[in-house]
Amino acid sequence: MADAYHTIEQIQALLNTQQILISEDSQPDETTITGWIAETDARIEAALKDRYVLPPIGTKALALLAEIGAKLTGARVWNALFAGNIEPGQRTYADVLERQARDILNALAAGDIEFPDEDPLVDPSVGPGRPAATQGIEREPIFSIEDIF
Repeated sequence: MADAYHTIEQIQALLNTQQILISEDSQPDETTITGWIAETDARIEAALKDRYVLPPIGTKALALLAEIGAKLTGARVWNALFAGNIEPGQRTYADVLERQARDILNALAAGDIEFPDEDPLVDPSVGPGRPAATQGIEREPIFSIEDIF
């Protein structure tokens, strides 16, 4: 993946700048958060790779992935800063962000919702793992096992 689905600026927009201002001097710092962004994007792609061609090209799809990514990484940033101040069992803003993002991501992966401007890779009527672009097309093999040995 060339570009990240979400940015530090999008994460910062979710967080209260009075409490959290992401910079090279903050803890976690921009370098750490950039690594977390890459990990979150990998998580998103792993969840959606069997249903969509990634990265998507539609602006609405990209905006939805940016929202999911920013919430997942934002929850991680929030937890890194405030985890020591949380009572056991206390629900936090990070929990809300994580749950919202996870619910949307899981629904996309399951096909319960679709990107508004993308065609799914898999046609649910045919079954999982069968790309929509190749349904019904039988291809001749490029080589046989006998050609290899």
